[in-house]
Amino acid sequence: MSKKYAVSATFVVLLVLLLMLVNLAPGISTGTTNQQMSSSTSHSTPKWGFKGAYANYSYSASNASKKVSSYELVKITSIGSGGSFTMDTTTGLNSSEVIFFSPGVSNATFSNPGNFPALNITGLSQLNAGRIPSTFTSGFPGAKLKKNVTVSTTAGTFIADEIYGTNKTENLSYAMFIDTTSGIIAKLYLKIDMTPGTGSSNVYMNLTRTNVPMGSSGNSYIWIIVGGVIIASVIAVAGVILIRRRK
Repeated sequence: MSKKYAVSATFVVLLVLLLMLVNLAPGISTGTTNQQMSSSTSHSTPKWGFKGAYANYSYSASNASKKVSSYELVKITSIGSGGSFTMDTTTGLNSSEVIFFSPGVSNATFSNPGNFPALNITGLSQLNAGRIPSTFTSGFPGAKLKKNVTVSTTAGTFIADEIYGTNKTENLSYAMFIDTTSGIIAKLYLKIDMTPGTGSSNVYMNLTRTNVPMGSSGNSYIWIIVGGVIIASVIAVAGVILIRRRK
């Protein structure tokens, strides 16, 4: 093989490796699926605003007397006009438990998501600007915000903003982690103080699966390092080949 073809082959290998790296690393790619792109062509449509969008959560609750493990699943089944949509919510919980998303079929809009566990575009913009969304200020007085928190869930590792605080009127404390790209709730913790002498109840929700494009995962840095090592190795091998051919 001549020097010309050896160099060309090296560049082809590098190009293929770069394409593989972009496709494999979730933090490098745009994170937008074809389904979401075809359904979300307007700035008024949130990333989760497409037919079939879903978020599934594991649920666990415990207090001094019992423990409960279950799930909650919310899925958009149809999109209507003017940003309206219909969703179906299922859960393995019974009515005596703390249920975050009421089971059954319900209607909502992109501006008022209702049961769907995500912020609307206005709320997400406020969050990304470092402000607690107005939808929280009335129901969660005294809420605080922590920006750019890495949160790990069963569905993956995401960059989220944490809204947390204490509601003394309801005798509860809470922490909610919201994905900064999609507005999807990634994780939620609730501690409810019971009547004196009975302890407290702890409720956890953890995102297990979703098809909504979410933000950069912390694992993307690993892909960058791996890709860099591979590319450097290929360049080194190509250099050795060229040196030997010159000899």
